[in-house]
Amino acid sequence: MGEMMNRKMMRLRSAIVGTALLAGVIAPIATAAPASAATSLVSIGDSSAVEGNVGKGRSISFPITLDAPTTVNVTVDWMVQLGTASATDVKDFGGGFKTATIRAGKVEAFVNVTIYADAVVESDETFQIHILGATNASPDDHMADGTLIDDDSESTSTPILGAGGGSVHEGNLGTRQGKIWVTLSAPPLTQVSVVATLTGAGVGTYYKAFAKTLIFRPGQYKKAVVLTIYPNISNGGDQVITLALSGATSGVNVMTPSVENTIVDEESSSLITSIDDPRLTPEQVLRAQALIDATTSALAQYSSFVGQTALRAALIAHGYTTVGDSGTGFEHFINNTFINDGIEVDATKVESIVLQRQPDNSWVLGSGMYILNNGKTMANVPEIAGTFTTWHDHQNLCWSGNLIVGLLVNGVCTSGVFRATAPMLHVWITPQVCGPFTGIEGFGGSCVH
Repeated sequence: MGEMMNRKMMRLRSAIVGTALLAGVIAPIATAAPASAATSLVSIGDSSAVEGNVGKGRSISFPITLDAPTTVNVTVDWMVQLGTASATDVKDFGGGFKTATIRAGKVEAFVNVTIYADAVVESDETFQIHILGATNASPDDHMADGTLIDDDSESTSTPILGAGGGSVHEGNLGTRQGKIWVTLSAPPLTQVSVVATLTGAGVGTYYKAFAKTLIFRPGQYKKAVVLTIYPNISNGGDQVITLALSGATSGVNVMTPSVENTIVDEESSSLITSIDDPRLTPEQVLRAQALIDATTSALAQYSSFVGQTALRAALIAHGYTTVGDSGTGFEHFINNTFINDGIEVDATKVESIVLQRQPDNSWVLGSGMYILNNGKTMANVPEIAGTFTTWHDHQNLCWSGNLIVGLLVNGVCTSGVFRATAPMLHVWITPQVCGPFTGIEGFGGSCVH
């Protein structure tokens, strides 16, 4: 569990936009600077190919995939490591490495390895592709197996069908997609179809099950099975799903009738809710404390106002308007000028201020809340203190102007219109069980980060 938390902290840490500690406060973030650090995990899938009988030029393609697109190019360094296959079977670049590029906004590229044909009856041969490192993404799966399928015996005279295993991260914001690659060992001369069925525990909660027919046209040798992964902020553990292949036509042999894939749970029961947590780095502690201090100082101008009426009047006088959610016990006020000014995480321009109802029904100033510019997503949040600073957003609100008038019901607003929010971060000046940055509401909120 500690490893999972560390990996998640590293992912959030790498999503830096430009937050800096300057003279004891958090400096405003220049929104023109794009995210240039890792916001996705990169992995590589297994592959196989029939070796052929004459010459070279045939290749094996290994899919390199991201679990989410990035705003910058991702480069991946890789190398071939020989196994039972030798340098006369596969081009290994003399032990050197190559670089693959996944373009900004894309989630996939292919590593192509040249193989050499022969007419020798022999066993299948194997080698590995190793990911040595990546820029703008974090390696999640460092190795893939490549198989050279001998086609010099009668038993392997027809294409062979297989699928790759792997993993996809569930996320806690919106539905996301993963891919399982189903490949033929050689391009078919005639159409090939096969039924792909996805099963496992947690169907409907963690992913969408299906049974579908994949069709390979003549010349096609790989097809992607697209997984629909549902967001989940509960600490439910990893979920194992199985893709089964059956009913292949045109005499195709199925090498891997089923493969297991893992939906990786990103939550952890060991959460960071205190600035004294030893897992925070000294730099994270400084940034978090600076943001708390700067926000508390900025909100001090409202400390003399007592009660909901007085606080509301003071906020309105400073350009804030209510979103009309006081019935929840938290009334959010937003300043549209600050939201659209291109400045982020600036204590002199807090985009939202939240009033909080107390057990005795009185109202106090609860928190300042920083909101990123419109169009930003959870992949763009600044690094401040890892999972201690809980960014969250709302993907279920129905709006009428600046007022929240309802929630989505079966994906539809019965009143108002749906409008997604940009990521936001509370800084509470009232005590909170889950710490001063707890989201409380929204995806990524509550004590479950």
